[in-house]
Amino acid sequence: MTIRHRFHLDQNGHSISVLYEGPRRPVEVLVDGKTVVMGRAPRAARTVLTAELPGDPPQPFSIDLACPADSADGPMCALMEAGTRYPMPDVPLRPGR
Repeated sequence: MTIRHRFHLDQNGHSISVLYEGPRRPVEVLVDGKTVVMGRAPRAARTVLTAELPGDPPQPFSIDLACPADSADGPMCALMEAGTRYPMPDVPLRPGR
């Protein structure tokens, strides 16, 4: 299974990553290296996944993944927390790691 995109953002002392392989494939959201939610990305549409950051109380957040209709275009990913949208950069994984 080859990961095509890894979106990453450090937020509120936590490391948040989104692993996306392509349309109709699994989307995985990790917080501090642990999977917190999984879903499927439909073809040429948006996927919204919700989860919580650990803490007392836990902080809810959503991931908005926009899948392009044209495969030549890249997907866009954003973290939504407390009414604010934070774009998540696509950070490639290093080969051999």
